[in-house]
Amino acid sequence: MSAPNCEFARLVGLAPARRGEPGYWKHHDRDGDGIACEPWPGRR
Repeated sequence: MSAPNCEFARLVGLAPARRGEPGYWKHHDRDGDGIACEPWPGRR
């Protein structure tokens, strides 16, 4: 399943997602560390 954005992925319980897990998409992994839609300091 591809989520259109990280907000939606979090809403349906697919985020954060590690590489190889359902919900992981490279374009949602901003820093390339293998975790997509991870929380950023000061953001939810």
